[in-house]
Amino acid sequence: YIRGRGLTELTALGNLISMKIQTSGGDEFLFLLAETDLNGALVFCERLKKIFEQKVFEYDHIQINVSLTFGVAEYDPIEGYKESIKNADDALLNGKNNGRNKVVAFMGKPSL
Repeated sequence: YIRGRGLTELTALGNLISMKIQTSGGDEFLFLLAETDLNGALVFCERLKKIFEQKVFEYDHIQINVSLTFGVAEYDPIEGYKESIKNADDALLNGKNNGRNKVVAFMGKPSL
């Protein structure tokens, strides 16, 4: 793990998609896609993942391949933004635990 690599990835990501990114901790980022439904967000994430799969970054003369795992959830006004972010984080964790380099949609809470 190269500590400075996160900044390199963030800078490259900003340059590739020309948008502001809010960090939410570590090497995790939160995208708020206004006026975008769940399917549109999944398409956005898949496209971004493919861009990164094809790009090689360089840090301190070392070539680095980057993979991205996305957790995607649609905002639910009844549950609020905090729960919606938690739902996206749960989907992200699911993707990380099941092979990484994936786009995973939050599909609702299991019924009791």
